[in-house]
Amino acid sequence: MQLRRSASSRAIPAAFVVLMAGSAIYLVTVGGRIWPVVILCLAAAIVPSVARRFQVDIDHDGWSVRIGRFERRLPWDEIAAVVIENRQPGRHLVAKLFLVPVAGAGWDVPERMRASVDGRPAVDLFDLEELHYDKDQLIRELSDLTDDRLDVRIHSLAVPMLSPAARARLNAVPDPVVVDYALRPFPEGVDSVRTLRWLNRRRFALLAVWYLVGILPALVLTVVAARAHELLGVAVLASGLAAGIWGYAQLVAVFAPCRYLVEHRTAVDGAELVINVPTNREDLRSGNVTVLAPGTKRGYGKAWLLANPHPVLLLGDPRTGRLRDYDFLRALADGARSSPAEHDQAAAVQLDQLAEQARSAEPPGTGHAAAAGLWVALTATGRAVAWFVVVCSILAAGGSLVDDSPIVGPALVIIGAVMGLIWIFYTLYRLGSLAATVWRSVTRPAA
Repeated sequence: MQLRRSASSRAIPAAFVVLMAGSAIYLVTVGGRIWPVVILCLAAAIVPSVARRFQVDIDHDGWSVRIGRFERRLPWDEIAAVVIENRQPGRHLVAKLFLVPVAGAGWDVPERMRASVDGRPAVDLFDLEELHYDKDQLIRELSDLTDDRLDVRIHSLAVPMLSPAARARLNAVPDPVVVDYALRPFPEGVDSVRTLRWLNRRRFALLAVWYLVGILPALVLTVVAARAHELLGVAVLASGLAAGIWGYAQLVAVFAPCRYLVEHRTAVDGAELVINVPTNREDLRSGNVTVLAPGTKRGYGKAWLLANPHPVLLLGDPRTGRLRDYDFLRALADGARSSPAEHDQAAAVQLDQLAEQARSAEPPGTGHAAAAGLWVALTATGRAVAWFVVVCSILAAGGSLVDDSPIVGPALVIIGAVMGLIWIFYTLYRLGSLAATVWRSVTRPAA
């Protein structure tokens, strides 16, 4: 096996480095001094991620690893385990591969690659997303090479294991997987589309607030500060840029988790909640199952939530608060009730109460999903209009300073030009999605 980084993992940082270098050269030609140095320092910080070596070769004799400053031949008799599991270094889970050495192996591992697996020292070798290699093929070939050392702790990745003994040991999924349930979305039909439209509207409102409260005042302050003194303008621009990026990240984080759950298809299989695929399961006996009331978590509207320990399931519609059907909630309650943990049993009691409330819940909404879907596409396309206003505002602010400020004015123009290029591709994508939605609604046969 020869593992290499995917081209995209290098191309995107490399594009930023080239863009920053070009911006610095342009600013030097117009008389800038401080700003080009700042840009070049930022570019230099990205260069290592582009130039870092990544070469991992695996055969029946062991591993040949060349990653950054870590270069070593690792024979199999020095490797106790090869572990693939999810870690959460930030907001999202990342599938990582760890090598656990045998006691006394004496690997000289750089500090940033040191990790721990089940209390044992390990090497954090790479994220699976970095690889230019099919994940299923990777698992199959590792299974053949590692004998009983491979420990895959992600169900969706453990399925390709070829060894029956290894498959039973790693994930206890029977072969073949017997599915006696149907994965269903919630909300369903037209309610699902209306909920997505509801989320789009609220995200658009937050985008407007972000522009009016954050971006527009920051641009005005930057222009005023740059005309008063160049260094003051640079400081205000840098602060405003950082605040704008942070604010947009917070904006996206408000409704993104809710939209993610709306797009789930789920079922209850005994004491497990199945999400999207039969091998992606949440254990209802984990000791962490919690029922969260509406308003407990920001961005989920009127929905009750099932958490384990983070939200994994919508128990109600975020838009209307309508609960799931009685049978589904009772199945969840039965699964949690089978747990010996008091925490899970308390959640089962709450689920029973919600199930009783669901008996008298309003019926699902009626209407044409195609028409509602068209409105979803329109509200999503509306974000392109909002971004057009943002881009024009930045270009206008930069244009007003080009003659008066050798640094801040050109910097704003460059930022606006880059955002304008991104906006063009984003708008084309949104218009294509809108056209596809219109076409589906026109060609859809009458019910």
